[in-house]
Amino acid sequence: MQIYVVKPGDSLYSIAKMFGISLHMIMETNGLERPNDLAVGQSILILTPEITHTIRPGETIEYIAAQHNKSVNQIYRNNPYLNARPSLVAGDELIISYTDKPTTQISVNGFLYPNINHELLTNTLPFLTYISPFTYSFSYDGNLTPLRDEFILRRAYEYGVRPLMTLSSIDDDGRFSPELSDALLNSIEMQQKLMSQVLNTLQTRQYAGVVVDFERILPKNRDIYTNFIRNIHKFLNDNGYILYVAVAPKISAEQLGALYTAHDYKGLGEASDGVIIMTYEWGYIYSQPMAVAPIQKVEKVVQYAVSAIPESKIFLGMPNYGYDWTLPFDEKTSRARVIGNEEAIQIAITQNAAISFDEESQSPYFRYYVNNKEHEVWFQDARSSNAKFDLVKKYNLAGVSYWTIMKKFHPEWQLLNATFQINQ
Repeated sequence: MQIYVVKPGDSLYSIAKMFGISLHMIMETNGLERPNDLAVGQSILILTPEITHTIRPGETIEYIAAQHNKSVNQIYRNNPYLNARPSLVAGDELIISYTDKPTTQISVNGFLYPNINHELLTNTLPFLTYISPFTYSFSYDGNLTPLRDEFILRRAYEYGVRPLMTLSSIDDDGRFSPELSDALLNSIEMQQKLMSQVLNTLQTRQYAGVVVDFERILPKNRDIYTNFIRNIHKFLNDNGYILYVAVAPKISAEQLGALYTAHDYKGLGEASDGVIIMTYEWGYIYSQPMAVAPIQKVEKVVQYAVSAIPESKIFLGMPNYGYDWTLPFDEKTSRARVIGNEEAIQIAITQNAAISFDEESQSPYFRYYVNNKEHEVWFQDARSSNAKFDLVKKYNLAGVSYWTIMKKFHPEWQLLNATFQINQ
């Protein structure tokens, strides 16, 4: 596996010739629709097939997978042109394996909203261990709020992906509410009522477990929240379900702030089956232009996390998005636009902008002008994701968790597949 950075004068034809692979494969791996559309500074993921299989009349994907001792999902992962569907065409060639042989096993979680594009969901499922529809919440009377997750669950079952029920402290206005979590954490009656409904939902909808995502918890509820997680962990485990908890990206136990104080890494790690660290949003909608997940800051969080939580319980948060800021930045009025990583590349191509790469943060960025306004874009590419994957291997983490899988990012999944064995 290699990551090639486009230089002036390059074309996909010249890159394919340089590496001795087909133009079609480069386009499929990187999600490119037109061979002439490239941006200087764009990263191109290069994978080299090792074993291939020519499809014979009557063969099914299950038969071919069994013949080569592979899972069906692995065949889908190796062949993105199939779009994770079992229809095969005699004479086509399937990639059975690549020259890279990943040995590190991880689990992969993906958060998503119920309105996800159906084709995008189907294409992404083979790369996941868990899928977490966002979000169930609750009311002040302790009732669970519903979520239209039926289609997601149906698809997840078909691909052997285990769904996790996300339970958050989001109120009717769509914000994480300190008041709502305070009411729950300080009412045993409210907790009992809610957990009864959670268990019923897990059973009727065949979830594998729960991800608790309570944010902006009042500092006074720090220990109460840890005890709440401990109690529902036992309750869920006793009924055959797992419990993960999402936490803010802290660098010390003493770190204070609305997002941080009530998240006790050591306590929550002991009280749950796993911890998802939300290692993103340094660059965010209201911030000055900067990387969403600068690697030097992400590693500091991981270094603290492994000192407080067993590495076998830690999931590294992976951002699947970027931001487009209009300049000049004004801390009172500026508001960045959320964009997908593939969308960022298209903006660079359309605006004829060269992409730069910040070595310190391991993140790509570029500037462009439109309507006499300068813009600055920071996003993720194969290089920035590869740096985070290196952290997963360096610290022996349990896996990664994507926020979110709502936007296309073809090379991300191919890079993941080339780097790790995905637990399923």
